[in-house]
Formats: sequence, structure tokens, C-alpha cells
Amino acid sequence: MSQTFTPEQIKTLQENPYVQVVTRYRVYFTAEFKKRFWEEYQKDRMPGKILRGMGLDTDMLGRVRVQSISYHVRKEAASAEGIHERKTCSAKKNPNESDGAAVMQNNQLKDKSQVTMVTMLVHRIAFLEQQMDFLKKTISAGSGRKSQ
Repeated sequence: MSQTFTPEQIKTLQENPYVQVVTRYRVYFTAEFKKRFWEEYQKDRMPGKILRGMGLDTDMLGRVRVQSISYHVRKEAASAEGIHERKTCSAKKNPNESDGAAVMQNNQLKDKSQVTMVTMLVHRIAFLEQQMDFLKKTISAGSGRKSQ
């Protein structure tokens, strides 16, 4: 079983702007974190240095998690969907947290995810429109007609 986080470590991780949700066993990062990590990784920077530069304690995370973060970000970047916010987080409730605080945190995550999703869809539409224009020009060039 993986190393668990203490309540103090969970609190420290939650304060980092790149952390979306923390449980005793897992850390979920924001899409912004993953994008920045990926950009730095492509510049041949080591995962540990990238994480420390983003305010994360690699000793607290542990060597296996650091390797896992690198693996998962690379895998997500190579996927068809690309880097994205985690759609659902099954975060276990902190025993020191009231019901209202948990609901409020959950709503904030949903709002953040919706904004990210809308932004992603706007970019996707723009890309598809460019692709359609290119295909129209290619087809019309092949048939000897000019596009309208």
C-alpha cells in the first residue's frame, strides 16, 4: 500500500494552488499544474525539480508518487483528450471538515471543471472550423473549382 498523508501534510498540500483534491492516499492536480509540468518536462527538466519549482515537497510526496505523477501527466498529454481537469474526484471527507465546507469545496471544483470544459470546447470548435476550411480548400483545388 502507498504511503498515507498525515492531516498536517493534507493541509499543506491543500494550500498549494496546483492541488485540486487531496485524500489520505492520493493527490489530484489541476489541469494548469499538468500543463505546466508537461511544458517543463519537455524542456528536459527532472520531475523532482519541476515539482519543487511548483511549491511541492518531493520528500512528502515520495519517490514513487513523483514517478507516478510524471507517468500520468505524460500519458494524459499523449491521449486523444489531452491534458484536462479531473472530471470527478472521490475525495474522502476530512473528519475536521463540516458538511457545509465539503459541499462548498465540491461546488467550487464543479464550477472550475465547467469553466475548463467550456474553454476546451471553444478551442475544439475553432480547431474543427479551421480543419473544415482546409478540407474545403483541398477539395476545391482538386476539382479545379474555386471555393465560394
